[in-house]
Amino acid sequence: MKINKISVTMAVILSLLTMLSYIVFTVGCNTVRPVSIELSDMTTDFDYGENFSFDGLKVVVFYSDGLSSEAGKSEYIVDASDFDKTVSGTYKITVKLKGSKIHKSYNVTVHEEEELWSYDGALKILCIGNSFSVDMAEYAYQIAESLGVEKIYLGNLYIGGCTLDTHADNARKDSAAYTYYKNTNGKWTQENNYRMGDAISSQNWDFVTLQQASGSSGIESTYGELDYLVGYVKERLPENSHTKLVWHMTWAYQGDSNHSEFSKYDSSQSKMYEMIVSSVRNKVLTITDFTAVIPNGTAIQNARTSFCGDNFTRDGYHLSLDAGRYIAGLAMISKLTKLPISNLEYAPAGLDEAVKAMAIECAENAIRTPFAVTNSEYSDYPAPSDENYNRLDIELTQGFWDSTNAEYYNVLRVNDSLTDKFFGTKRFTRKEIPVGSIIILESGWQYRPEGWIKDERQSSRPSNVTLTRLEVTENWWGSYSMRAFNISKSGTPVIKGLTEEAKAAFKIYVPK
Repeated sequence: MKINKISVTMAVILSLLTMLSYIVFTVGCNTVRPVSIELSDMTTDFDYGENFSFDGLKVVVFYSDGLSSEAGKSEYIVDASDFDKTVSGTYKITVKLKGSKIHKSYNVTVHEEEELWSYDGALKILCIGNSFSVDMAEYAYQIAESLGVEKIYLGNLYIGGCTLDTHADNARKDSAAYTYYKNTNGKWTQENNYRMGDAISSQNWDFVTLQQASGSSGIESTYGELDYLVGYVKERLPENSHTKLVWHMTWAYQGDSNHSEFSKYDSSQSKMYEMIVSSVRNKVLTITDFTAVIPNGTAIQNARTSFCGDNFTRDGYHLSLDAGRYIAGLAMISKLTKLPISNLEYAPAGLDEAVKAMAIECAENAIRTPFAVTNSEYSDYPAPSDENYNRLDIELTQGFWDSTNAEYYNVLRVNDSLTDKFFGTKRFTRKEIPVGSIIILESGWQYRPEGWIKDERQSSRPSNVTLTRLEVTENWWGSYSMRAFNISKSGTPVIKGLTEEAKAAFKIYVPK
């Protein structure tokens, strides 16, 4: 067989060329691979509330052959996920080179918040909201007064369940659609058929607060009208106004809430809270006109980690009339005035000292860390000692008291569908439950402390209580000569036959 020498020669040459190209390729790849990056010209100081920016950042890439080049913005990723413009402190920013594991970090500083309120002897706050702003503002006057504020003017434009869309529609139409609550002396008054613009222009407010309706508070797609509302408020403020615009971050529903819109959050309190936080960050803080956030969603969530448990609403979503509203008022006044609340004297009548201390702690923690839960140090509250207290032996009757009913003197049995949801105690005198007694309630239960000034039909009834611990005071007794308790579970399901469980859930300890 005759072999073509030319063919062999060509084959050898091609083989050599292939080997040579492989060597060149391999050496070339090793020569130009990136080995490190250097950062320069970045902004490292930010004012409180200022959005993060890496404009001006230069990223220089160094290669294994000793050469370097400046990377374009499309060649690297800036991770600023830890940055929080609403919390002063130092944050790590990481720059990652795409297509490699090479990264480098640098620190930025968010400076202390500037003073929101210049003390001039007066504090003027207007809330544009709904029943959740009513809850927040209920004790605001008394808290501010106790902190030494001399003149206080509170306004609250109210429509039940009002959304941002409805507020915006009312603004465009100049609708006289609001109940306008005012408080200038510690007591709330109301004026019906009020216009939003009239309230805004009536005072040189220190603050105007806005909020979303609770059911939509964690749904980012419902914030579309916020820019318009901000512009509307600014246009109608008095000339030369010093007013600051503030966002009221509302709270997630109680875990067993039956609110119709809870399903938007898969009926999960933690999911609702996280979605509210996300909405505030993505839809509110991106609007530079907002100078502060009142973090009530976090304050209430903090309190739920305390010995009180998930018992800060009166119906699954509105705040309890004592501790819940107190926490919201604390967060509001403390955030806006920056006055210290650690040693605040004021608390709603009948509020236990331990609950008061917990409420202050949870509000302070929310202001310090507004978008993350801080567990309360008040996780346990010891039961009253046998050395100092006797526990009352309480008999329970299926049914309930109604001090405003014609049969005010009996435990009522109206019908099984209603009666079977309650147990009633006997009526107690001041001697039987003296000042200094302690009422203990398990989480998931509630009671209504009925009261009689005289042994006759009354004109009104006290509200349900969900506090897990309450100390009986002179204010708690007030003008009453007798009190009794209707005991039920939160949400008032049927509890027929659960007498022993109810006795274990509701206890009264009397001082020896």
